[in-house]
Amino acid sequence: MPTAPGRACGFPGCHRLSELPGDPLCSVHRLLREMRRGSARARGYDAAWDRRRRQVLHEEPWCRLCLAAGRRTPSVHVDHIKPKSDGGTDDRDNLRGLCPSCHNRRTAIDSSGWGRRRDLA
Repeated sequence: MPTAPGRACGFPGCHRLSELPGDPLCSVHRLLREMRRGSARARGYDAAWDRRRRQVLHEEPWCRLCLAAGRRTPSVHVDHIKPKSDGGTDDRDNLRGLCPSCHNRRTAIDSSGWGRRRDLA
């Protein structure tokens, strides 16, 4: 079955094609983005974070946003209500358990700038 052709890389001036669906960057610029971002440990997700994450998931076994909508979906991710990139902290009152769907939606909104002023919950 034929596949769709790649789209032009979203990096200004780059003429390569993006190979992954949903990722606007070519493989070279995707790698550069990941190198700039650093590892999880370099971004502050250390052993103390691992303990805090387990605590949040233990206290909130169901996704907070799904519960508010009347659904029971298991929490898998720990989300910063105010993102660390906006000055949020790892304090317990800034953390909540989310399912993958809600976490992905929240991350996409935060990283794209769409709806950046409004919160999902």
